Amino acid sequence: MNILIDARVINPVNIDGLAVYTIQLLKRLQYKEDNIIVLINSIIDLSLHNIYSTNIKIVRTNISPLGIKNIINNYLLLKKYKNYIYHYPQFNMPITNIKKTVCTIHDFKHFNNLTVFQKPIFLYKLYAQLTTKYSINKAKKVLAVSDFTKDEIIQHIPSAKNKVITIYEDCDNSFKKENFEKNVLDKY
Repeated sequence: MNILIDARVINPVNIDGLAVYTIQLLKRLQYKEDNIIVLINSIIDLSLHNIYSTNIKIVRTNISPLGIKNIINNYLLLKKYKNYIYHYPQFNMPITNIKKTVCTIHDFKHFNNLTVFQKPIFLYKLYAQLTTKYSINKAKKVLAVSDFTKDEIIQHIPSAKNKVITIYEDCDNSFKKENFEKNVLDKY
């Protein structure tokens, strides 16, 4: 299977939840036999996150996945991979002609809670809602990180009911019980 993972959400300055999710996804996929291409910002070094694999090909780019000015650049960039399954790990998938797409929705805060955003709230909320609807409607499958998020997706976009599945987020092996207990025992 040919899979294109858009890992441009990984920011070297601020490793946020989206970056951690994407890094964990790549860590798990590196052991699969699929042909995986990872789109990544030019300055990111995946080996810092223990991602080494012969089945993962890195494609470096300076094109941001976000913003109106990047719509054409993203379309042209992604056009090369139209026969791949394209996974975008957040709500605002770039416009693409790729037929098989998957997006991950982590939460619906931009539909429910205005206080989490900076000004101008109205414009950001409108952008977030439009891009979320586009991503969900475009996607063949929508991954929700919890049953609560799945229910919110279906509440706001009922037509997505048959394509939303819950896949719980993974955590780094250092947090798994056997590793955690060993680390604590070694430390103390």
